[in-house]
Amino acid sequence: MPDIYLYLSEAKIKQLAETSPQFIRGIAANLTFKLPLLEGSLSGKNDGRLISELQRVEKSIRREDVVPSFSEIVGHQPPRFFSFYGSAGRMIDHQVFWLAMHGRSTALLLVGSSGYVLGSPPSEGGGISPSADPIGALQTIFKENMPPDESLASRLSYIWQATYEKSEITEGTVPSVEGLALFVRSVPADEFQMDRVNCKDLKKVIIGTPLYVRQV
Repeated sequence: MPDIYLYLSEAKIKQLAETSPQFIRGIAANLTFKLPLLEGSLSGKNDGRLISELQRVEKSIRREDVVPSFSEIVGHQPPRFFSFYGSAGRMIDHQVFWLAMHGRSTALLLVGSSGYVLGSPPSEGGGISPSADPIGALQTIFKENMPPDESLASRLSYIWQATYEKSEITEGTVPSVEGLALFVRSVPADEFQMDRVNCKDLKKVIIGTPLYVRQV
């Protein structure tokens, strides 16, 4: 049975495919696709070459680096890449692809261009209040050396719980997924927002941007 990809970031995959392993080691300082991740679309949704490039890129990353699960990320030296696996809520809002899941005491919020979604789109629109300024929050977290303040942590926690709740993940109707993502940053979880979806044990939110999301 062929793999079912729900999301493929063509821009990131192709850029990484054109680089050397040495560049991948230093990629945190060279990501020209950080803010443009909100733009772009797949040129060929059934392009086997893109999946072949992805497989080669992932092998190179795992050969050169330790790739922890998002729930294993600790300390002040985060990884460049991390993996994820589990039941996930997905949503498209403000022309952005959002994915929410959690494990142990950690929430995961993935963000990318809605143009890289494959197959049937997830829940679309109406999930995130404009007052949360989701695009502004993204622009902030992608700025280098920008310390997270209480307001930013609250907004990102709200976006996570809105995605989690909108997708009806608590009803057990969402698929399990796995994938590989680029680490962006971590912020403390807002207790009020987590309590709204009965996840008050979550203490931090990892934010990343995915190379791919595959249904399992």
